[in-house]
Amino acid sequence: MKRITFNEGIAVSAAEKLVQGLGGPENIEDLESCIVRIRAIISDPLQVDEAVIRETNPIAVVSSGRYVQIIVGPASDDLVEEMQQVLEGAKVHP
Repeated sequence: MKRITFNEGIAVSAAEKLVQGLGGPENIEDLESCIVRIRAIISDPLQVDEAVIRETNPIAVVSSGRYVQIIVGPASDDLVEEMQQVLEGAKVHP
C-alpha cells in the first residue's frame, strides 16, 4: 500500500484514510471502482468526513444521500482493492 504522512506524524495509507473518511468499516455497505472514481454506499451520511477524504487529494468528492463518489483518476481500481483489504482486516480485528 502507498503511504501518506499526515499532520499527526502517523503514516497511513490513502486507502485507510478513505475508509476513515467514509465513516469507518461499519459505515460502508458497498464499495466499487468505476473507471476513475470510487463509488461507496454508506449507512449513515452524517458519519462521512469529507475533510478527511480530501486529505488524500482526490480530484473531487460528490455526495448525495447514502451515495459518495470520490474521483481519484486511474488509480481507482488499486485504491478500491486496498480499501477492500482494509475492510477485511477490520472484520478480522474488530
